[in-house]
Amino acid sequence: MNRQAEERRSGGPTVGNAAGSVRRAETAARIGREKLIVILRGVHGASLLRTAESLCRAGVGLIEYAYDGALSDRENAQDLGELCRQYGKSLSVGAGTVTSDARLAMAAEAGAAYILSPDTDPARIAKTLQYGLLSIPGALTPTEVCRAAEAGADYIKIFPVSVMGAGYLRDLSSPLRGVRMLAVGGITAENAREYLEAGACGVGVGASLVRKEWVETGRYDRIREEASRLLAALR
Repeated sequence: MNRQAEERRSGGPTVGNAAGSVRRAETAARIGREKLIVILRGVHGASLLRTAESLCRAGVGLIEYAYDGALSDRENAQDLGELCRQYGKSLSVGAGTVTSDARLAMAAEAGAAYILSPDTDPARIAKTLQYGLLSIPGALTPTEVCRAAEAGADYIKIFPVSVMGAGYLRDLSSPLRGVRMLAVGGITAENAREYLEAGACGVGVGASLVRKEWVETGRYDRIREEASRLLAALR
């Protein structure tokens, strides 16, 4: 058994290599270029794949599949792995709500390219980087943002940004211009541009785009239309 297999089996990280560094840089560049990560939470199995297909057709290039508690973490990771296998060539797929080392390990094994969390945990950021994956922790205050940046985060998601508004993000980003921030929480096609103009490098959008009733009734055409509208607003 090689070193990487041993580390996966033991739950430890695979030390990031040159290939991991290249993939991480490519993912970071794609986020900066496309400015949109679509968050999928509570969507499973065949519905997950059909939703991903609709987003692909609209031109979405980045999807976050979040651990949601509705399934076991292992079942969520299996869905994540299937999403990576089916759409990994056309989509950059990340894992969201990664709040433990166990979730991180399963996401890495499933093929996630980047890791998102609602919080800032320097140890988990370091471990994410050891896996060769892009790190996007959550933060809200200047102290949390600086802590995440110092730990090596590639992007920092300002969450929940809607509680504070675009004006807060503008004030936050002004003295921290070297920090790449994503606005997440309450983002819609109507306000996404406002957050970019306030200093965000991109946005994360979930429930306003992938609506539960559209998934349950098979209205994937509506998801595709809304994604197209959101992408147009970000151009």
